[in-house]
Order: sequence, then structure tokens, then C-alpha cells
Amino acid sequence: MVMHYCAQRGLYHSPEAYPWQDNTHYWMVTSLYSQMTSHNLSEGELRKACEKELEKMSRRIREGESIPPPCAQLEKIYVPVSPERAKAHISQLKMLLKRKSMYALRSLSAAESAALQKELSGKGTLH
Repeated sequence: MVMHYCAQRGLYHSPEAYPWQDNTHYWMVTSLYSQMTSHNLSEGELRKACEKELEKMSRRIREGESIPPPCAQLEKIYVPVSPERAKAHISQLKMLLKRKSMYALRSLSAAESAALQKELSGKGTLH
């Protein structure tokens, strides 16, 4: 079913417009397609993901959950991270910028470097 959807999806303007036989098909196949494209799954890995997705959906149905009809969803533009991880990324970026600026200063001639440092110290930005 996933492979058929992959082959036919270009014929429809959205996944919701695809002729799904059941609401469960929509939720399982679109989830699997998303996993397949984002993780570049092989056929074997996709089969394993299908097994997990079937188990998850069958558990939902056994528990009496009603599966909603297909609906348009917003694309996730970013995935938020914890504040600690964000701070770690920021510190890495600052270190990279500092290294690049130090490298750029080293590549200047002595006269150019002195003139640049004098100009920056006059503005109070370089200590």
C-alpha cells in the first residue's frame, strides 16, 4: 500500500485528496511515507516500520479509539530542542566564529592587523 501511494501521490494535490479506502490507511501510510523519506529507509527497514505501525494502529483500534478522517496538517518547520542543547549549539557556533575571525586576523599583514585593531579599539568593541 505504501509503495502504491508513493507511485500515485504525484497525481493528487495533497495526501488528503488521495482516494483512501479507510481512515486508518491514511494515518499509517502517511506516517510511513514520512519516515521513509526523512530516514531514507531501505525496503527491509520500511517493512519493519510497517510492522510497528500496524501494531500501533491495531492497539488504538482494540482500545476503542475512533480514527479521525484525513485532515490537512501543517508542516513541521523545525523541531524544538532543550535549552541546554540550544546553549551548546550556540557556544559551538561562537567558537567557530571566533576561530574564523582569529584566522582572518592572522592572514592579514602586520600593518593591516594593527590598523584594524586600532579602529576596533576606538569603537570600544575590542578589549
